[in-house]
Amino acid sequence: MRRITTALNLKDNSSRGELISFWRDRSRKQIKPILVSSGPCKEVIHKNKDVDLLEFPVPRLHPLDGGRYILTWHIIVTKDPETGWVNVGTYRGMLLDKNSIGVLLNWSAHWGSHASKYRAMGKPMPVAISYGWDETLVFCASTPFPRDADEYGIAGALRQKPVELVKCETVDLEVPATSEMVVEGLISTDPKDYKLEGPFGEYTGYYGEAAKRPVINVSCITH
Repeated sequence: MRRITTALNLKDNSSRGELISFWRDRSRKQIKPILVSSGPCKEVIHKNKDVDLLEFPVPRLHPLDGGRYILTWHIIVTKDPETGWVNVGTYRGMLLDKNSIGVLLNWSAHWGSHASKYRAMGKPMPVAISYGWDETLVFCASTPFPRDADEYGIAGALRQKPVELVKCETVDLEVPATSEMVVEGLISTDPKDYKLEGPFGEYTGYYGEAAKRPVINVSCITH
């Protein structure tokens, strides 16, 4: 509770009822994000052959994990190819090699509905990952809002100022301009491209199973 109230800039002794009332009130008064020309996340840019995820200290978190997990506290941005609706979510991902990440893509999740449309089109889905931004955005990304929700707008409401976004380098998506690190890429929805991901020690206290799952092929890293 203290970590949550600190992240939301509330008093440490706030009750659960006060927290719920705050969340409900703010989330109904969204503040739309704004697009800026650049930001700190663009200080270093590595594209294509220069991409190397292995240069970052990605931890192995639990004894029985299938590998080192590079996606645990972050946001993943995708866009509906038909309507343009942008989803911001948090989904686990395992480091496979210097330029690929195996992910737990649940087809019933919001990014899963986007992926289904790309699969029907026979195209890979553009993906952008942001690390190290305001914690309110991770709260929004991991909250089960209705479809078509604007997590950037809700995060702006929680912070009482708009989220400043910047365009990605290699995909048609926007991420917070002051992210510490951004990973861009394409995720194939073709089962022949799947690779083994998992197991992983989940927040429930149990290990999520291993299986062949979709892979993000990374095209750019900025930080």
